[in-house]
Amino acid sequence: MPSGRTSLQVIGVLLLMMAALWAPPCAGTNFQEYVERYSELFDAGNYDAALAEARRFEAAARAQHGNQHESYAGAL
Repeated sequence: MPSGRTSLQVIGVLLLMMAALWAPPCAGTNFQEYVERYSELFDAGNYDAALAEARRFEAAARAQHGNQHESYAGAL
């Protein structure tokens, strides 16, 4: 049975990936890069840096789409 930390990691990665896929292509923001950096940091056990990356992703999604868009919801 997976641990709580593993389950949380899987859920976090899936949510970030869904948000990256929902976002339309645009100049200057590649949401997939946020997802990849978050995953690498989380997998390495650097949870503080992973949280900071997730916050940057959330801010970028909010700035690009506003807080009523599904991409922003996925980033949350």
